[in-house]
Amino acid sequence: MLVKMTVAFSGTKNGAAFAHCTDTVVVTTGGTVTPACGLHGPVWSGWVSSHTSNFFTWADAHFETMVNSASDIVTLQNELNQQQSA
Repeated sequence: MLVKMTVAFSGTKNGAAFAHCTDTVVVTTGGTVTPACGLHGPVWSGWVSSHTSNFFTWADAHFETMVNSASDIVTLQNELNQQQSA
């Protein structure tokens, strides 16, 4: 299974995001993962530089899981078998 985390960063609570980051990690059965992402580059530098005093940044994380169904696996196996027979 894959877990995708997307984080939206805003200057106000529930405000419009000024930047996003994402991370996708593989999860094994019973496993624990720690997705991580952060801001860097010109957008983040511009945001920090635009403030002359202390400020808050809100981070709103969303998670999605992606799993192959049994029929997805059967289809993939059939395609691999066809390629090996060719």
